[in-house]
Amino acid sequence: MRVRGLLAGVLGVALLAGGVTSCTSGDSSDSTGPNTSTGSTVTLTQPSKPLTVKVEQLGGGVKKKDVASVKAAVAKPIAAWVGGGFLDPQYPATDFDAAFASWTPGAADLAKRDRDVTTNEALGSKLVAIVADRQSAKLYVFATHGTTGGATAKVKLRFTGQLSDQSLVHFVVSGDLYLTRKDSQWQIFGYQLDREDVA
Repeated sequence: MRVRGLLAGVLGVALLAGGVTSCTSGDSSDSTGPNTSTGSTVTLTQPSKPLTVKVEQLGGGVKKKDVASVKAAVAKPIAAWVGGGFLDPQYPATDFDAAFASWTPGAADLAKRDRDVTTNEALGSKLVAIVADRQSAKLYVFATHGTTGGATAKVKLRFTGQLSDQSLVHFVVSGDLYLTRKDSQWQIFGYQLDREDVA
């Protein structure tokens, strides 16, 4: 399932971001999932893999010494979205509104309509546990005269969930998030995401 949410007021930035992200090299490596089998019982046993963030492009006069702080600032709303939308709820779960705390109000309204992709609401009431097998984000950050203003994050998330009958489900959420900066805070203002069940 593919969903797309862009706010008209920032459509130009989103289109520019989309053009830059087309330069991303692919990464097909995936964990097979943190689980172990004992007889007929399958239990999740390993903690979630942490979010890994890499700056693929950052120019515009940003000093090298500031790259780490820019990366951390842009990664913060992404991590908040993944936590609130997938990892942090106590399963079985039906409330995923915390996923949108790091989004602009308009983008949050759009994303709530696409909860089956932007959160784990589709499976939330059926799961007893979930872990992230992979969390990665590649950042393309835009700056002018050393001041950052926008970014595209190409994300790939893979999860393993455990159902109440102890069987496992695996799914991937991937695509682009578009971010903007207001003062020192970054927020997600648009997205183009796919969700796919995998073996």
